[in-house]
Amino acid sequence: MFSEQVQPQGRAAQREATRRQVLLVAARLFGEHGFEGTSIRQIATDAGVSVGTVMAIGDKKHLLVEVFSDWIAEIHQKAAELPPVAPPDDLTDALCAVVGPFLDMFLDNGELARHYGAALIHAGDRTRTLNLLGDRLCAEARAAMLRFSTDAEQADAVADLLYHLYLGHLFAWAIGRFGDDELHRRMRGSIEFVVTVHRPETTVR
Repeated sequence: MFSEQVQPQGRAAQREATRRQVLLVAARLFGEHGFEGTSIRQIATDAGVSVGTVMAIGDKKHLLVEVFSDWIAEIHQKAAELPPVAPPDDLTDALCAVVGPFLDMFLDNGELARHYGAALIHAGDRTRTLNLLGDRLCAEARAAMLRFSTDAEQADAVADLLYHLYLGHLFAWAIGRFGDDELHRRMRGSIEFVVTVHRPETTVR
């Protein structure tokens, strides 16, 4: 998902460029060798920096969390940049379209996603960025809901519930409660149930 090209400018930009370069290299190596097969020393060597520089950015678990944060942010950004299209006629389809790209990203990176889930448990206050990304997902779900209902309070409730269903399904999949082929189906089933319970009474287009 990343292109390993960094153009540093100035001291502050140099620090950020180094951080970005380390994350770009970490993402590539994680993809090529898996989480266990990638070492901090290998990341440092390929990024052209010292082990100490990498560790100043974070240990391997933190790097993985940051890589996934960037991937999640990319999906949000791509969704925001898409040209306007006619929204789905069905609320379930609309909400599935919000979470679908994220489910695909995790499915495409299954081994890493499982280590990511474990890393989140130990992330502590480093989850601030993830909370911001969660807020963005809720906002996208709320916007989809408001296309079908003028009830803002209901839209907020469904968006929050959808986000927690999304997290729950991801963790259940990550620990092997069901297989890859079940993730989308189970998520859709949960969304259909939520839509049935919170059926919008006023439809807007």
